[in-house]
Amino acid sequence: MREEPPSVPPGRSGWPRSWKAALALVACAALSLSLALPLQGQPPGGATADVLQLPIIPDPSKREGPPLGWEIQAHRGTPAPALEKRGNRHYLRLSSRGDTAWGIKREVQVDLREFPFLEWTWKADRLPRGGDVRRRDADDQALQVYVVFPGTSFPRRLTSTALAYVWDNLAPRGLVTGSPQPTMRRVRVVVLRNGQEPPGAWFTEKRNVLQDARALYRDLGLGEPPPTEGVILFVNTHKTGGHAEGRIGDIRFTRR
Repeated sequence: MREEPPSVPPGRSGWPRSWKAALALVACAALSLSLALPLQGQPPGGATADVLQLPIIPDPSKREGPPLGWEIQAHRGTPAPALEKRGNRHYLRLSSRGDTAWGIKREVQVDLREFPFLEWTWKADRLPRGGDVRRRDADDQALQVYVVFPGTSFPRRLTSTALAYVWDNLAPRGLVTGSPQPTMRRVRVVVLRNGQEPPGAWFTEKRNVLQDARALYRDLGLGEPPPTEGVILFVNTHKTGGHAEGRIGDIRFTRR
């Protein structure tokens, strides 16, 4: 649904808990799943009756860097997270040029039986020329939202499972496919937007993550999906060598 970003009342964020294995560097083409340190600090809040917010807000202790409660996920180049304010809300600007791939991650354990839906607002200002999630050598996207689940066996970095909701360039809207990368066989990609959208147009998405996760776990023969381990927002251009940029915010899990 195309729209200006909706007015979302301030909510309280999710409950971060320690995770011992890494969120996968699941967003870019040559990424392998790797270990990462848990986020530090006290939980900034909790869930309301129907909403579990993952707010994009400045960290008052830093002049620059990732939003409060989020951590840099770097793969190539120099990450450059930037927050922009629109009305009373902040959005993360993700930008990548040339041999670059990076994002931000947040640990959050969500029981999808309680909060099955994920909502967010985003826009793509520039898509990587030739980007196509169906091709291993062109697997670059301007905007990628990953919901990551725990690994199921040792080594966990090779068994982490994830859902990837992407804004591709050439792949058709509605495509559901596996990652073209050999190290990401447990990642399922869902193309929600592509190059047919007007540049700079805002869209709000709502996805039944529980339904998507159950389908993925069924196909992998893993049974019922566990609570999530975290969320990653990512951008990359290191396959195509182009330029990509987008904005994202208003991220929250909901009961309905």
